[in-house]
Amino acid sequence: MAPKQNTAAEMGDTRRNIIKAAEGLFMEYGYRAISTRKIADTCGLTQPALYHHFPNKKSLYVEVVRNYLFEMQTGLERIIKRHPELEDSLYRVTRYIILHQPKKLSQMFHDIEYEMTPEDQMMIHQSWREAYQIPISSIFERAAAEGTIKDPESLAATTSIYSQIFMSMLSHPLQGDSKTLDQRARLYTEVILRGLSLEKM
Repeated sequence: MAPKQNTAAEMGDTRRNIIKAAEGLFMEYGYRAISTRKIADTCGLTQPALYHHFPNKKSLYVEVVRNYLFEMQTGLERIIKRHPELEDSLYRVTRYIILHQPKKLSQMFHDIEYEMTPEDQMMIHQSWREAYQIPISSIFERAAAEGTIKDPESLAATTSIYSQIFMSMLSHPLQGDSKTLDQRARLYTEVILRGLSLEKM
């Protein structure tokens, strides 16, 4: 009897399972600390079976990051389309990012800078821009056109710079923070839209 051939759906499921397992391991322990054997064991696969889907650890790591960024882009674009009002949109986007971005974001930044090739870094940077900066910039672009935020030109800035300021706030976890997810999202939204001043705008 001929050996059972895996269907395309089964191959796709296996590939997705590998990516999700690798994502959890890479984001928790870092690129260098995780071997393909560890990933295969976590998935209940042999190393040759894993290599059938990914030729080496680097290619798997790149796919993990691309998959994460694609999911983030899809989520943010969906929120922005469904919730066009500035404050509501920014709050929901903030909440989504806090909930879904890696807890050890600095670890991922380190691995991309020191473990990936320049070509991979350029590709990841473009994917990062498409996942984060472009969707978030679109919120500020729409608000600027509607006149609900300061015109970027009045600050010698752009909506892209607005989005970078916003993202920099979210990339560094608050030390000693005991707020709930909703409270943190409200705090960031309030600060980015109104600042900390008591002066009426």
